[in-house]
Amino acid sequence: MNTFQRWFWRSVFDTDNIDLGPERRHYLDHSLNRVWEYNGRGSLPYVPVLKAPYYVWVGKKCTEWIAETESMNRRPHLFPPTFLYSLSWEDPRADEPILQTGEGDVCLTLTSGACNAFDLALQGAESVYCVDINPAQSHLLELKSLALRHLPYDDVWKMFGEGKHPDIDHLFFAKIAPFMSERAQDFWAPRLHYFKKGFYFYGSMGNVIWFCFYLAKFAGLHGWVNRLCSAPTLEAQQQIWETSFLVRFVNMLPRFITWLIAKICVNKIFMWTCLGVPRNQANMIGGDNRSIAEYVATVFHGAAMGTHLATENYFYVACLLGKFSKKSCPRFLKEDDVQTLKKDDALMLNRIHNVTGDYMEELCKRTYTKVILMDHVDWTDEKYVRRLGANLYMHVAPGGKVIWRSASKNPWYSDLIAEAGFDVVCIERHHDRVAMDCVNMYASFWVATRKE
Repeated sequence: MNTFQRWFWRSVFDTDNIDLGPERRHYLDHSLNRVWEYNGRGSLPYVPVLKAPYYVWVGKKCTEWIAETESMNRRPHLFPPTFLYSLSWEDPRADEPILQTGEGDVCLTLTSGACNAFDLALQGAESVYCVDINPAQSHLLELKSLALRHLPYDDVWKMFGEGKHPDIDHLFFAKIAPFMSERAQDFWAPRLHYFKKGFYFYGSMGNVIWFCFYLAKFAGLHGWVNRLCSAPTLEAQQQIWETSFLVRFVNMLPRFITWLIAKICVNKIFMWTCLGVPRNQANMIGGDNRSIAEYVATVFHGAAMGTHLATENYFYVACLLGKFSKKSCPRFLKEDDVQTLKKDDALMLNRIHNVTGDYMEELCKRTYTKVILMDHVDWTDEKYVRRLGANLYMHVAPGGKVIWRSASKNPWYSDLIAEAGFDVVCIERHHDRVAMDCVNMYASFWVATRKE
């Protein structure tokens, strides 16, 4: 409901001394675990036109404290008023052989764009705890989960595959919002235009996708981008990339010019507000004696020369086209996997826990067998890492695995995690091969195994 509707219905019921304040709903969300919720509108006796809003809320007593999406809704300081990531920016297929997630595993991961949480569930994890300090990322996970649960595949594909749905207003209010938490409704209701103009053009990451899409269009490169993304083989894609005027022009530029362009276009303000890369992480690139220009060139050249966009690298397909293709998309958008997620009354979706809050606090609540740090440790300092290492040792089962990626080839904190009681191994670094994985955005990939 919008502000006027809230005021109107509270005023109407106030005349009968009935208080419709939000405190009761918030108390339920705070004190119990929400199992099921329905938000609807019902007719009033003797009033033929107006329909009053109501909700049905079913909860259960907490067996353990789980801070679900309702428990925290304030945007953290310096974060944008929306999500940073519309899709997860780490390749789950590179994680899979390292983690070997399966039956009985309890996983902890950052929510990010939420795509990889569904991968873990599809791999058979018993529980997947997704935590993010930004409530907007939790709202995105909730929207994707409810769409998978309540919508047919074609609607899911239009929303998150193509990024557009012609009937999004009706779809949202009739089929998704009735089962959505109150704060997620408040977040998404004024943002349904995302799905009218192109979902992947929104959010901080969406700013970059929008810029790249329209820059290519106005520069007359749209046809080249389409050919690159639809090349039938990797060899054909490599030829399109290497013979491109744009690539040859950039390669011909003097080093000073590329440094200057990188300094202007890839500065630290841009890296945080559009790419979600904070100052600490940006500094780690320079710590390897690498320039931003060389780092960016390694990322894109490796992705173009070492991964096939048309069939596997859905990350850059989304960046270049503003949408996925059915041959190149995350697993939660493949029809067979969507049906698997829906099976047995959406059993796999029920294993995903959506948590808004501090990562360390969630780590300390239970024992895990798999922990995914992503790249967030790059953002932190020595005090945090020592505390993180101690808590990982306490809350990761013996033999359990912890993985992370870093913007540095040799992140300073890897030794500190080893000191906490882990066998730490670098899986791969930039330049070990053409591309580390489909994202190729990070300089190194690490795994730590908890000692007995």
